[in-house]
Amino acid sequence: MIKYLRMFCLCCLVLFAGLGFYGKNKFYGIEYLDIENNFKYTTMSNQDFLKLYPDTAKKMINDQEVTSMAQLVDQSDYILKVKNTSKKKIAGNGIVNECKVLKTYKGKVKQTVNIYDMTYVIDQTSVGYIEGSKPLVPLREYIVFLKKSKNANVKNTYMFSSAHFGAFDVGDKNESINDYDNDSLTLKQTYSYDYIGCDDQFVEKYQSLKKQLDYIK
Repeated sequence: MIKYLRMFCLCCLVLFAGLGFYGKNKFYGIEYLDIENNFKYTTMSNQDFLKLYPDTAKKMINDQEVTSMAQLVDQSDYILKVKNTSKKKIAGNGIVNECKVLKTYKGKVKQTVNIYDMTYVIDQTSVGYIEGSKPLVPLREYIVFLKKSKNANVKNTYMFSSAHFGAFDVGDKNESINDYDNDSLTLKQTYSYDYIGCDDQFVEKYQSLKKQLDYIK
């Protein structure tokens, strides 16, 4: 009887260990290109972000209070001009962009850095982003405002210091939008927009700050 009980317990341990591994690695082996065309772009409101992820939110700039490029520069640890490569990968519930550093305006970094998209979840059909952020476009150049990411799944990784104003596509002439339905765009379709915001206030502020990029050059 004891022998069978031990065997039963051992089987349970193996089963639960396997389920735990699958849960932590449900996207193991899946490439970004596999989800780029089919997964939907969804957003979490800034209010929900503050409630659900207060520790992360505390490390970031309060976008409501940003009034100038000087303020954005002062509150960021690293400011870089980068070119996003085509090497995007999934790490946990995040998407990591490998970026080549073209110029350093603030801080000291390596020639290549990894930058997290502002995501909070990847499920079976969509990727959730913090409101005001969107995927970095492969092979595009950006000026980015960053903080070092602690306890990251990938080494040499940074996070945006601001959800709304963490990245400016320096060559993008596309429009900014704030009137869209959640789940209406795929990840790749967001590449057509310079900025995807939540209201006119943030769209106007983003456009104003982008015009002030010469402040750091």
